[in-house]
Amino acid sequence: TQRSDGAPRVASRWLWRLLTLLKGAGIDSLAPSPGRDPRHWARALHLPASFQPARPPMPKPPLSARPRAIAITDVELLIRDPYAFYAKRILRLKPLDLIGIEAGARERGIALHRALEISDLRGEAADLLACMLDQLREAGFAPARLREERARLALAAQRLTHWRQEQAKCGARTVLEAAGALEIEGFRLHGRADRIDLLPDGAQIVDFKSGGHPSDKEVQTGLAPQLCLEAAMLARGGFEGLGALPTSRLVYWALSGRDPQAHNVKLLGSAAEAGEKALGRLIDLMRAYGDAGQAYLCKPRLQFATNTTDYDQLARREEWSQAPS
Repeated sequence: TQRSDGAPRVASRWLWRLLTLLKGAGIDSLAPSPGRDPRHWARALHLPASFQPARPPMPKPPLSARPRAIAITDVELLIRDPYAFYAKRILRLKPLDLIGIEAGARERGIALHRALEISDLRGEAADLLACMLDQLREAGFAPARLREERARLALAAQRLTHWRQEQAKCGARTVLEAAGALEIEGFRLHGRADRIDLLPDGAQIVDFKSGGHPSDKEVQTGLAPQLCLEAAMLARGGFEGLGALPTSRLVYWALSGRDPQAHNVKLLGSAAEAGEKALGRLIDLMRAYGDAGQAYLCKPRLQFATNTTDYDQLARREEWSQAPS
């Protein structure tokens, strides 16, 4: 007999009546038989009879829907994740900002680029770190995060100010946010260069990075073609008001990390040769996507398969990439 606090436990009247009814029906126990167990029924509701995972998307939009103009910053996206380019530039889909979300990496990058432009225009009187913090504040950074950014950016601001002064001593004429475009092979390449310094030995094209910058290997192999394409555009007079000029150096300026500094990209040949090679690759790429049978695949290069993008869920990548072959 089951007991509770020393006293015998008695089943409820409702349970006794239920047992009496079951006994009259010839059922000796309340425990369901394996074939009639409601728990099995509940589990079966969530088990499909068969499972066919989604297949990798291979959209082939008509040629009339495929863009014949491409931004320099989108070329790398088209190389690494054509499906993301398709979703962004052909379907024109953009992720919605979450309600109440704090300013993130994108807002930080825009704010820092704006600070660089403002401080350059102010010249010697500019306090670069103050400009950076002002722009981050306007971008929505809270006071606590601004204190973190002050500590994180202090060294970068100091070194970049010194670097600018050294460039000025070389007699460089500097053009900021240089807009350019190039019509070639029936398509239009367009974009902006963060900074172009016109030096005695040729132009220096600079790209500021609020995060990490591409490796020399990525630039050499064409996986990060932005600076090389800007060199090709400059060589053809594609930037407004600059004419056709040779490029001597390609520079990434990293504003983050423990050792913020200018990085001169090591190329296999000259900057001019790298520019021509990058432009040739882009022409081949645009020709390929000028074929109606060419699909926009989702991350066809294995080295980028693990890099998440805003369009992975739309492509249902996690479903088909992990499915057994």
